[in-house]
Amino acid sequence: MSDMNIQETAALMTILLPALAAFATMMAGKESIHIKKIAYVAAIVIAVSAVVVVLEGTDKFYITMPEEFSYIILILEIVLTAVFLYYALKFKSVIIAAAAAIEIVFSALGHHSGGSFSVDALSMILILITSLLGAVIVVYSVRYMAEDARKKEFFALIFLFIAAMNGAAMSDDGTWFILFWSVTTLCSFLLIGYSRTPEAEEASRLALKINLSGGAALAIGIYMATAAGSGSLSQVDSSFLAVPALFLIAAAMTKSAQFPVQSWLPGAMAAPVPVSALLHSATMVNLGVYLLIRISQVFSETPALSAGVTFIGLVSFTAAAALAAVQTNAKRLLAYSTISNLGLIVMCAGIAQPHALMAAIILLMYHAVSKALLFLTVGAVKEKIHSENIEEMRSLNSKSLFLASSLLIGIISITLPPFGVFASKWMIIGASSANPGIIIPLAVGLGLTSLYYFKWAGVLISPYSEVKRDSQPVEYRFTLSVLIISIIILSASIVFIAQEIAKVTSESLGLSPEIFTLELSGGVVPLAAIAVVSILSLVAYFLPSNGRRVEGYSSGEENVYAPEGEYYLSEAHQRMFIRLVYITVIFIFTAMAVAGAS
Repeated sequence: MSDMNIQETAALMTILLPALAAFATMMAGKESIHIKKIAYVAAIVIAVSAVVVVLEGTDKFYITMPEEFSYIILILEIVLTAVFLYYALKFKSVIIAAAAAIEIVFSALGHHSGGSFSVDALSMILILITSLLGAVIVVYSVRYMAEDARKKEFFALIFLFIAAMNGAAMSDDGTWFILFWSVTTLCSFLLIGYSRTPEAEEASRLALKINLSGGAALAIGIYMATAAGSGSLSQVDSSFLAVPALFLIAAAMTKSAQFPVQSWLPGAMAAPVPVSALLHSATMVNLGVYLLIRISQVFSETPALSAGVTFIGLVSFTAAAALAAVQTNAKRLLAYSTISNLGLIVMCAGIAQPHALMAAIILLMYHAVSKALLFLTVGAVKEKIHSENIEEMRSLNSKSLFLASSLLIGIISITLPPFGVFASKWMIIGASSANPGIIIPLAVGLGLTSLYYFKWAGVLISPYSEVKRDSQPVEYRFTLSVLIISIIILSASIVFIAQEIAKVTSESLGLSPEIFTLELSGGVVPLAAIAVVSILSLVAYFLPSNGRRVEGYSSGEENVYAPEGEYYLSEAHQRMFIRLVYITVIFIFTAMAVAGAS
C-alpha cells in the first residue's frame, strides 16, 4: 500500500472518506452547523475522488491489501452477524436469524487469507454513480433534515451506505463482496425504519428479511464457486458453475427488487425522500444488477440460465410498469418504475450478448440520474404542498414553476428522445428485436411506461391561473439544477458516451468497442408492435379512473371527483395481479433451476 499512485489512492478514498465522515458526524456537536460543514466537505471530496479515479485512466488495476486485512473483514462480518441476530431476537424472526447464520457460516467456510481490491471500467461506472449522486443527495439532505433531532444518525448511515457501495464495486474477492453487501443491507434497514412510524418499522423489517435472505444466497453461491475454483466474481464465467450462479441470481433479485421479492422496495417509500432517492437511484438497487452484469458470461454459456434471467427481468419490467400505471402516490409510482427499469437491465444481463450488455450499462447510468431528479423533486414538492399525491400536483406551476419544470424534465428524460434513457431503451429493443417472444411484452411495458409518465405530466401542465416563480431553498435549487444540467449534458453526449463505455468495458465484459448502434435487427415487426401499443396507451390515458364522486351539499355545487389512491385498478385487483405474477416468476425460476442444474 505504500507505493500507491494517485488513482489507487483516490479509489480507496471513495471508501475511507465516507466511512470517516460517518464517524465524524456521530462525534459532531449538537449544533447543526457542524453537521452541515461535515456534509458539504465530505460530499465535495467524495465526488472529486470518484472523478479522479476515472480521469486517471480506465485500465483495470489492483490495490493489494495486507494479509491481516482479510481477518479484519472476517471479524467485521462476525460483528454484523451479531447485529442481525440481535434484531432477529428483537423481532422474534426465525427468517432473520437463519439467514444471518447461513451467511456467516458460508462466508467463513469460503474465507481465505490475502486479497485485493480490483477496479475495472464497470466498477468505475458504479463508483461514479454512487459517489456523485450520493454527494448530491447529501447536500439535498442538509436542508431536508434540518429540523430533525436525529440527523447525526441519519447522515452517518448515509455516508456508511456510500462507503459500502463503493467497497462492493471494488471487491472482486467473494468474502469482501459479502461484507459490503451486508453493510448495505443493515444501512437500508435502519434508513427505511428511520422515522420509527409503524409503517416504516414494518417496511424496514420486510426489507431486512428479504435482503438478508439474499445475502445468505450470495454467501452460498460464492462458497460453491470458490469450491469449484472460482474465488472471485470475475472468474464465475463457465457453465460448470451454473448451480452457484443460481444462488447469485437469487441474491441479485432480492437486492434489485425483482418479482417475486420486490415488495420491500415499494414499502421503503416510508423512508425520508433522500433515502428513497439513495436506494432507488444511486446505490442499493444497482448492486443486484451490477452482480448480474458482472457474472453475465455464465449466462451466455448456459442457455437455461440465460432464458430464465431474461424472462424474469421481462416479467418484472412489464408487471411493475402495469402497477406503476395504477398509482396516484408519486413515490410509489417511482418505486414501481424503478423495479420496472431494473427488470430491463436484468433482461439484458440474461440475454448476455454484447449489444444487450452495452444497453444495460447505459440504462443503469442514465436511469440513476433521472430517477434521482424525480425523487428529490417530489420531496421538495411535498414540502411545498404537503402531499405526494399526483392529483394534488395539478397546476403545480401556479405554485412553483421551478419544481414543476424539474418534474417535467425528469419525466421527459425517461420517456422521450433524444434523452439517454430513451436511447438506452431503443438499444434494448435493437438487442431483442429478433425475438417475438421478447419484443411483444417489451412493447407492452414500454407503452405502459409512457402511459403513467404522460398521465403525470398531464396533471402537471393542467390549466393554471398564473405562474409563480417561488424561491426554493438554496440546497434544493442547487442539487436539482445540477441533476437537470447533468441530464442535458449526458443526453447530448449519448453517442460519444456509449462508444466510450463500449470501448473501456470491452476487456472486462468481452464487448466489442464498435457495438453501439440504434438500428433494429428485427425489421418492421418491433416498430409495428411498439406503434400499436403506444396508440393503445394513448387511448388508456382517457379511460376513467377509479375514485369517488362527492355530492354537493348546497345548491348549485357540482360533483367533485376525488381519486381513492389508484387509477384503473382497486387495491384488491392489484393484489390478485401481483399473485399471478408471483406464480409466473416462481415457475420460471424453478424451470431455470431444474434445467440449469441438470
